[in-house]
Amino acid sequence: MDIPTKASMTTEDQGPPAPVNTEETPVDSRPKFKRKKKNSRSKRSRSSRSSRIQPEMLSKLENEVFESYYKEQLNLSEEEHTKLFSTFRTPLYDSLRFDCEVTHEEFKNNWLPKLLAEEWPENTTKPYVIDKVGENVYGYLLPHFIMRKNPVFKSFHSWLVLSFNKGSVARQEIVSMVPPFFLPAEPGDAVLDMCAAPGSKTMQLMMKIGQEGVVMANEVNTKRCNVLHHQMSRLKKKAMLVVQHDARSLPPFHDGSEIGFDHILADVPCSGDGTCRKNPDVWNKWEPNGGLALHTLQLDIVRKGLRMLRVGGTIVYSTCSMNPMENEAVVATLLQDPGLELVDVSHILPSFERSPGITEWRVQMADKKGNTMWVDDYETVEKVLEFFRESERPEPGHEHVPVSNLSEFANDLANVGKREYVFQFLRKLRDIVGKHPTLFPPQNINDINIDRCCRFYPHVNDSGAFFVACLRKVGPLADESKKTIHDIEVSAPKSYDGFLDSLEPIDEETRTSIIQSIGLSEDCNLNLVERVSRACTRPERRQHLKDGTKPSAKHTGNFFSVSDRVYGFLSHNIARRYSMIGAGVCVAKRSKEGPRAAYEGLHLLKDHITEKKIMELTHEEMCALVSNVNTDGATVNTDENFAKWREMLLGNYISRCVFKEREIIVPVRKGHYSVDIYVSKSDLPDLTSFLEIQSFVDARAQYRKLQPEIEEGMVPVETQNDSTEPKQEE
Repeated sequence: MDIPTKASMTTEDQGPPAPVNTEETPVDSRPKFKRKKKNSRSKRSRSSRSSRIQPEMLSKLENEVFESYYKEQLNLSEEEHTKLFSTFRTPLYDSLRFDCEVTHEEFKNNWLPKLLAEEWPENTTKPYVIDKVGENVYGYLLPHFIMRKNPVFKSFHSWLVLSFNKGSVARQEIVSMVPPFFLPAEPGDAVLDMCAAPGSKTMQLMMKIGQEGVVMANEVNTKRCNVLHHQMSRLKKKAMLVVQHDARSLPPFHDGSEIGFDHILADVPCSGDGTCRKNPDVWNKWEPNGGLALHTLQLDIVRKGLRMLRVGGTIVYSTCSMNPMENEAVVATLLQDPGLELVDVSHILPSFERSPGITEWRVQMADKKGNTMWVDDYETVEKVLEFFRESERPEPGHEHVPVSNLSEFANDLANVGKREYVFQFLRKLRDIVGKHPTLFPPQNINDINIDRCCRFYPHVNDSGAFFVACLRKVGPLADESKKTIHDIEVSAPKSYDGFLDSLEPIDEETRTSIIQSIGLSEDCNLNLVERVSRACTRPERRQHLKDGTKPSAKHTGNFFSVSDRVYGFLSHNIARRYSMIGAGVCVAKRSKEGPRAAYEGLHLLKDHITEKKIMELTHEEMCALVSNVNTDGATVNTDENFAKWREMLLGNYISRCVFKEREIIVPVRKGHYSVDIYVSKSDLPDLTSFLEIQSFVDARAQYRKLQPEIEEGMVPVETQNDSTEPKQEE
């Protein structure tokens, strides 16, 4: 079928436009939004923010300071400025990226025709392909409260959740997909995502790297880091490595042979004013001081990344903000180092329209009362600060004379009213602007190719706003340390009191135990590591690090297969300075009978498992096993495979069947009277969908209904059979 694009869609396909508020709204009467409680666990709170926003809510938003600031800074025409903020007042559609070809084909052939055939209500948009990003990216606009009312929409949402849990679909804004495209990562490279949560961009990098190389995903917040690890685990890639650190103090990286990363993504924390289509709170909370406060943090993060980058590598700097304090000011400061250059990325995603970086901007400050004042250059700031250091504050009671630009006061220092007004901004002028001349454009702004930066505006691409710059490290940095990895002093991070979790290579005895218990071939060359907890206090850990010894270990039971570069990193002493959250794919777990195979890692083990550990099953037998219709092997006496199973020794095995040209493998345990499967609750829906079992609960209900017939030696009917009468055994 022909897949619609945004350009080919009619007004009827997109639904009627959102109603526009024609009433005049006073500037100070900004709408207040009722917030949900933080601990709310309702289903509605788990849906995406953009799907809950009403068009009427966005059309009433007003913030004169927000609009006037960008009218002055972005140098857009009056028409473009009006289009920009008109687009900000419209809901943002949901966009899906399909990373799995099988899931993409299922969506195109099964769900897309059903969705297009449905009648879509007003203020909605039918699915269409966003070809400017890729043929596997789709957009649609369907609020959650409408989705719940339509059976087709509701079924599609359930399928989408299942696909999301498998890691084959990502829900991500299209401009947020751009930075990984600008990073020239290839299989085998070492890539760092400095601020990775929630992990959508990291997933794109993982798809580029594949099973080889290393993608280190870092996040400082504990809750967001756990979400990140959960997201990365869905992809089941050996190159995955998740750590928890402040991005400004990441330890050095060494994979056993080389120092540093090949490529780095720095999607730094920002004010987020480019996301106001899905986050209306930005309109009410935005103030000029937000970008000023984040400038130093962003600069420190990207500088740390540059020190961890190898010569010849690239780093992509990005924000979801339009503020030049967070964008061009940071990049221009970095480019003062001769070891860096801006990369021309105009040939990448050429159909995704963008604007060049701006070369002129000013700094604006705001006081507690909401008054604002512009600052043109740093020389004016120095002049005013010198004046306040040498003069005394006038006695209170003088009438304030508003000053819109600091230059007005710098040229009239004797005016007491202006002096009293500027005094309100003195603290921010001294502590923020006065200490950071990098906020202002440098003198060589026209010589550093700042126009190679990319600005993505909502009114051009019908998206959010985004800023991206790609820098290449052509030589050592001016302030870069000349110490090698072996010269770096190893110190204990202050946050590592109590139990310390790490990932360490397994010893030969453990490897032999895994090979024998799972039934792996002797030539199995998987790099296996295990999670280890070491109890030690901070002084003890510091002493162990100095002596090169390890504290006593407590093994937690999971074994992971990692790539060669991840294994080299975990084998190096420098890995002890990292707070490890997860790595690679879990392939084995400890049990009372010995190590057993893990379902999520069977795709890596299946080529190494010996035939004596594999039990071939038919589709019906696998359905019976997975749906738990029959857990006692002795009650099934009609099939030679199950008869053979009863004669096998106790232990761990792999059951395998081929259904519709797809190989399905499940780890099982043969007990005295039962055969148990080892599949987690999160993987069970995926497995039942592969086998076309309607659901785990329905199969159990069918088993209870057929319980008397099963005990008499009859085979249970197939799931799709409408008749409740079982077939007689021939």
